[in-house]
Amino acid sequence: MKCPLLLTVIFCLFCFNNWLQAQSITGTVLNQETQAPIENALVELLNHSPIISATTNAEGKFVLRDIPIGKHRLSIDAEDYLPQVYAFETGQTARIQIQLTPFNEDAETTVRERLNTKITTASQNSESLLNAPASVHIVTNQEIEERGYTSLTDILEDIPEVEIQDKATGVYYNHITVRGIQGSERFLILLDGMRINSMATTQHTVDKNFLIRYAKRVEIILGPASALYGADAFTGVINIISKDGYKTQRAEIEGSYGMYHTTENNFFTGFGNKDISFNLNGGVYYSKEPNLSKLYPQEFAWHNNQYSTNGYVLNNLSRTDTTQIDIAPFDLTRLAYFAHGKLNIKQLELGAMHNTQTHSSSLGNKPGFSPYIPEAQYSISLTNAYVKHLWKKKPNSKVSILSSLNWNYYNINNNSKFINFFTSYKKGFKYGFNHNIKLNESINISLHKRHNLIVGLSYQYTYGLPKSSDLPFQYNPFQPAADQNFYYIGTNVEDKNGTNQAVASKFYFFDQHYAGTFLQYQGNINNFLLITLGARFDYSASKLKDSDNVQQYYDINPRLGIVIKPVETLRFKLFYGEAFLAPSPEKRFEHFGSFSIENDQNGDFNAFRGNFWHLPNPDLAPEKIRSAEFSTSYTNEQLSLSLGGYYNSITNLVDLEITFGEEFLGIPIDVVERSVNKSTAYSYGGTFKALFQHYFDQRKTTKINVYASYSLSDGRVNDSLPLIFSAQHTVKAGLTFKYKRLNIHARGFFRTSSFNQLGVGNQPFFLLNAFANYRIYESKRKKFALDIFVRVRNLTNARYYNMTQVATPVFEQAPQDPIRVTAGLRVRFVK
Repeated sequence: MKCPLLLTVIFCLFCFNNWLQAQSITGTVLNQETQAPIENALVELLNHSPIISATTNAEGKFVLRDIPIGKHRLSIDAEDYLPQVYAFETGQTARIQIQLTPFNEDAETTVRERLNTKITTASQNSESLLNAPASVHIVTNQEIEERGYTSLTDILEDIPEVEIQDKATGVYYNHITVRGIQGSERFLILLDGMRINSMATTQHTVDKNFLIRYAKRVEIILGPASALYGADAFTGVINIISKDGYKTQRAEIEGSYGMYHTTENNFFTGFGNKDISFNLNGGVYYSKEPNLSKLYPQEFAWHNNQYSTNGYVLNNLSRTDTTQIDIAPFDLTRLAYFAHGKLNIKQLELGAMHNTQTHSSSLGNKPGFSPYIPEAQYSISLTNAYVKHLWKKKPNSKVSILSSLNWNYYNINNNSKFINFFTSYKKGFKYGFNHNIKLNESINISLHKRHNLIVGLSYQYTYGLPKSSDLPFQYNPFQPAADQNFYYIGTNVEDKNGTNQAVASKFYFFDQHYAGTFLQYQGNINNFLLITLGARFDYSASKLKDSDNVQQYYDINPRLGIVIKPVETLRFKLFYGEAFLAPSPEKRFEHFGSFSIENDQNGDFNAFRGNFWHLPNPDLAPEKIRSAEFSTSYTNEQLSLSLGGYYNSITNLVDLEITFGEEFLGIPIDVVERSVNKSTAYSYGGTFKALFQHYFDQRKTTKINVYASYSLSDGRVNDSLPLIFSAQHTVKAGLTFKYKRLNIHARGFFRTSSFNQLGVGNQPFFLLNAFANYRIYESKRKKFALDIFVRVRNLTNARYYNMTQVATPVFEQAPQDPIRVTAGLRVRFVK
């Protein structure tokens, strides 16, 4: 009997000792500016296992129980507030008060605060950038202001593992490569989580038409994301987060003018309260662009010596015959505009966006085959409208439902036309469109404080017309194509009997149905191990309007993300993901070329013949990518260092194939080009990235910010050819110095050779850009401000080249712009 009694006494003493060594802490979390309580703030004890955490109630109060005696740190995190770490010691503190600073997009932040920004793109769930299960880059509003970014391509130029070949194509203006994989149709562009690039996976222009000047931030995810977003989240996702009207309470306008009659003008206005608010922003860019024929006389020798003097152009690919056309002045005019509006009514959001870009359709081509004249232009537009609603029973409810309906319209404007070898130097008009409507439902379930489940469903319907062949006159979108009597250029002739032999143009109208569902689990194990596990199933069916043949695709894409945080300053991340890219109707059915006339011995019409045609391939299969990556990062208040690597394996890669001696519409074709699934590829690489920021005074009026990255990218196509449009070594860096009202920023990148499909590369080059802004007046209450700024592109006036596709009429390397300088004014009114 004595032994059990002794054990009971020892057990009681042990429990009493533990009780003495533990303490409960109560506290309140308040708004630093208004002293109002903050509800639903997450308070947790750092580096303690098991996790001790609490959530504040409507009065901002919380209780943490059974805290061991000693020194501790609390992490306090609330939406729309800067996160904070609070140090305290048990035994000395039983009640604490914590004041959080409201997030202010204009406020100065430390490196840690910046990288603790809450993002949603990586997992469709709000989480710290440092803990996101993906390779993530963000650009904040403050950085947009300080660095002078205006367009999405300005930002992408600074993002590691992204490469842009400007002025490389008259159709899309540029080629964009992500981790060695080229194509603007291979990544998504979102605005507030809603897709704004073509839903039909159509390759499109990404340039001045995507304005980010007044974005709250831009979140960029590199790597496959089909497990969340479905088809064509192949190489990444870009999410432009717009400002909230009630948090900005301002109006702003800026205008600039500079070399080559370049003007860029933008505006923003946002007002309201938490129940109802709006913002409206937009901009327009116009430039005559540099006269490259004067800057690059060797590349434009044909224009300078033949076309501009006597109107001669080449009449065949072997350069043995010429023809004469009207002479027009050299022209590369570029016009782009963007408009976006958003209305928030409590949990309901309505938004709309429209953009257009028009540029020369001769870009990237040799002037002997494509004269650089005003009439040769290519123009596309994107229009989006959406409504979304977030349902929550209570602010801290464990279940929420996000519903959205999005309408998306992409079109090649009917004033687009080519005047080149393929159109026999006649006006070859282009047209194409796709209407898309998409319904999304996602249910977010908080299984526990640290365990989360998201279930999603989506359905999309698309109807459209892929890019047409060259048309002899403009397409009327309000009239059926069959009633417009289109014919292939060069066939509108009569035979000896006076019978018209015109060959009717073929149009590939199509419709598609997409359906998908995904499931994602996220778990936090003792605040040390973060796990994301998910998968998505997608199905699509498409058919031509005049055909009963249905082409079907389906795919399952898994995703795994592991984040390890042994201490608050250190992260290790490991990811695996898959994605698929259904072939776009444009790649399947695009066709272009021209027919020539063959006469009989009497000089009368006998037959048509085609020298070169790009023909459709309706049997294209989806491309597939499998990707693995690893990264590690260290972050403190002033410094962030990260190192990461990736490996991609791609199968069924779509490439161009050349064949000879085929027929199209019963007409013999000498050389045929079409898209086929003929390639496999792999790419690998990695990036070392550093960010340093230092404030020279407590008021944060003087600071220096430095960022730099080195990226390696390599791989092979079909085990032999190098990756196209992908430099092996790239260094990107920038420096911002801010002193009171003066801000100076310089950024640049060095890139080694990029290659085309034949393995031919350009010369390495270095490009330097600069931006300076000075606030010449600010009212005492900061209700009014006036700034003056200067932007300089290619500060060293370097002559450099970007790579183009392989084709006889195309430049081996595309000449680029010289130095460009613009200056302007900005006016800001704050409510």
